[in-house]
Amino acid sequence: MSYYVKNFITSTHTLQINDGRLVPLIVPTNEELIKYEMIIDEIITAKKLSIESDTTDLESEIDHLVYELYGLTEEERKIVEGEK
Repeated sequence: MSYYVKNFITSTHTLQINDGRLVPLIVPTNEELIKYEMIIDEIITAKKLSIESDTTDLESEIDHLVYELYGLTEEERKIVEGEK
């Protein structure tokens, strides 16, 4: 989000209320929401069993679903993930 704001809305990392209105939000379909909910439920279940549970793979899965939702290219994904 901060990458988008800094590069397309304002030159600072300060987000004002009116700036937030310019951020493109894509509403997922019901089918997409179900995918997110299933993964989130798995994360919650794992964390309830042990707060130390490694859920990075599940979190990464959500990241990739969001990348698809927004149609990010591989180059844009690398930027979001902080890769060069």
